Amino acid sequence: MLEHLFSSKARIKLLTRFLSDPEAKLYTRQLERELDEPVNAVRRELERFEALGLLQSFKEGNLKYYTVNREFSIYPELRGIILKAQGMPGLARPGPSASAGLPGHLKSEPTRAREMVVGETD
Repeated sequence: MLEHLFSSKARIKLLTRFLSDPEAKLYTRQLERELDEPVNAVRRELERFEALGLLQSFKEGNLKYYTVNREFSIYPELRGIILKAQGMPGLARPGPSASAGLPGHLKSEPTRAREMVVGETD
């Protein structure tokens, strides 16, 4: 199953976009513009994710919207991987507008390491 999730740049961008903001309701052309990927690549990956059960879709007017399925068997693990990987250099990330509206703790900003002392000190 993992080979179906991480084998293309478009997949990684879509995973990052949906798992970084699980409340998002997005349609194909919106994702094409936001992620700067060809519409056919975006459509193909959306269909694959929906077939796997990671995404769900619904129609509103003449648009088909996609949302992440939080009941997907490995949703918590995938989300954890994506959130941890966002701060790593060299990984594909959504376009600048993709994280613009996200809360600070979900944006791909590096975090500062902190020391924690357990027990007594001299």
